[in-house]
Amino acid sequence: MEKNPPKIEIRTAAQDADLQKKGYMTCIYGPASIGKTTRVATLPQQYWPHVLIVDFEDGVMRALHGYEIPYWPLNLESNLVSAMVMWTKFLEEFPEKQPWNKMGTRYLFINSVSELIKQTEFGLQHARKKKFITLKEYGDAANRFREWLRALKALNRKGIHVIMEAHEDTYPVEVDGSTEKRAMLFPKVGKTLAKEFLHLVDFCAHMEIDSNDKRIFNFQVTNTIAAKRSFRNFPEQMEADYTTLFTTLHNLLHSGAKPINAPLAKPTQQPSSNQPAKTGAVANSKTNQPVMSNKINSKQPVTA
Repeated sequence: MEKNPPKIEIRTAAQDADLQKKGYMTCIYGPASIGKTTRVATLPQQYWPHVLIVDFEDGVMRALHGYEIPYWPLNLESNLVSAMVMWTKFLEEFPEKQPWNKMGTRYLFINSVSELIKQTEFGLQHARKKKFITLKEYGDAANRFREWLRALKALNRKGIHVIMEAHEDTYPVEVDGSTEKRAMLFPKVGKTLAKEFLHLVDFCAHMEIDSNDKRIFNFQVTNTIAAKRSFRNFPEQMEADYTTLFTTLHNLLHSGAKPINAPLAKPTQQPSSNQPAKTGAVANSKTNQPVMSNKINSKQPVTA
């Protein structure tokens, strides 16, 4: 036997100060051009230095023009090898090493995971000089995405909130007690990854326009919409406003909220009416350093 065996320390969640510092992994998905990236501008100015957007879609410059919000444009498709090295190195070094350690980032946005997977698939196709994407590329891209998700999840333990934007897609799900399947909206990460992805995130909301023509985050599972809430007292819906979301998450960390394991496809209410999406974003440059848009918005900051 060991002379000095390691001590087993039992603590409750209420006693664990480390839980007060953890971040959450959240996915916001919805139709193209509904304004997922633009909603970052709903954060008051005091948040902006603590935000970093990794932009795979070339959409930040147009969506957030006029806001001094740091972002890093990164395209895997154009030069897969060098871009993937940078992305992997980022996940290994963020937020402790340069240049990231000088930024004070607490909120990491990924714009978007749908584009990240697509670029990886096309990048692998081009790197392997194939005319078409084959099952091999789809499978390899999915495995790399799993590794990246685990690395992003590890950032939560460092106190970083990770917010992943995604497009929406329809995948078939089995109806309980039946061989039938129904179509359901999921974050667009591929049919084989959709449920796995949903289990990994702490929160998942569908961004939509309600009957009052307001954009909302819908965290409530319905017959047609996949979503997730990890705490019982987390709201089913809220205004599509990141200040509200982050304030709610902050309050949960200090309230001793009880976790839940909500089933994926057992809805408790019908979906909100989903009206056509309104215009959104696209376009910007390629570099391996975070950059700023060129103006500070004139609105006064709001206290969160």
